[in-house]
Amino acid sequence: METLEDYDFALHYHPGKANVVADALSRKSHGQLSNLGLRKFEMHVFIEDFELCLGWEGQGPCLYSILTRLMVIQRIVEAQVYDESLEKVKAQLVEGEVDENWSMHVDENVRFKERLCMPRDVELINELLADAHKAKYTIHSRSTKMY
Repeated sequence: METLEDYDFALHYHPGKANVVADALSRKSHGQLSNLGLRKFEMHVFIEDFELCLGWEGQGPCLYSILTRLMVIQRIVEAQVYDESLEKVKAQLVEGEVDENWSMHVDENVRFKERLCMPRDVELINELLADAHKAKYTIHSRSTKMY
């Protein structure tokens, strides 16, 4: 059986030059390497937060999201129909009895100072709050900052 001792060669090690990944991984302990595998396994939880779907586009897989924010506005408009106080305001708007702060938008939703009025639908409110707090980035309307 031949060993490396049977050959005349010089081994030159250049840390960080040829294979940076192998060099970095060789410095990690066995426990740290197993932790890397665990983090990779938990990536599906991170992706689920974005409500992404996996599809096939052209020559390879594609991640995409089918949820748009316009659906949220549509759900709010639909829920306004079941809110008694907003229906009263809508009736007053038709009769012209409400002050100028109230208005009815083109798609017949009620607005106060040009802002969409949220109906008293506890389920919808809780869902929107959960979505806002679960989002990775939050942008306040009429602001240039992202949190």
